[in-house]
Amino acid sequence: MKKVITIMTILTALILTLLVGACSSNDSYAPSPSSYAEFNASFDFCVNKIKSPAFIRYPRGAENLEFNAGLGDLNCENNLDYLYKKNNDAQFLIISYGQISRIAFEVYKKLGDNAEFLKLNKIKPLDYILPEINNSGAENIIFIEEGIENGGVSQMLASKLNNKKIKIFAVNNFIEHGSNEELFELCGFNPEKIYNNIVDM
Repeated sequence: MKKVITIMTILTALILTLLVGACSSNDSYAPSPSSYAEFNASFDFCVNKIKSPAFIRYPRGAENLEFNAGLGDLNCENNLDYLYKKNNDAQFLIISYGQISRIAFEVYKKLGDNAEFLKLNKIKPLDYILPEINNSGAENIIFIEEGIENGGVSQMLASKLNNKKIKIFAVNNFIEHGSNEELFELCGFNPEKIYNNIVDM
């Protein structure tokens, strides 16, 4: 029995090591869909279009139809990698990905004509989006991320931006189990709170 447990432990450690190695590979690919349609497109791309390791970051819970409709009404650049509603007169560029993009979208709407909205559909590799962010006329870059800030997508992008004011809303402490709405509130992912926090930057 002890031998079986030992073998299983070694195999588990080996599998985890291989997965971590694949995830950290420079040629790995990681889409982050926020809807069923985006998931289907990402899955098809990962299976049929690329040969590198691929990991789909899929959020817990169902898609939000109201959010999907709002994105559909934007009439903006939208592809497998990102959705970007540009505004040459914007002071703020709101950047997010995954399910929390719904919260970011609410913040964007509160800012009105003073903002741009960028939803990342791909979070690895990341450098592809840097030219778009650096070329934005918005002085203030706002990241809203439901992941850990330290070493997260927002921090990695922020470290490579030039001449921009950065504000990151992300997870910085241990989070217990709960519904999406409960956890969002616990982390301060509330559109009104975020809006009030950034409007005077």
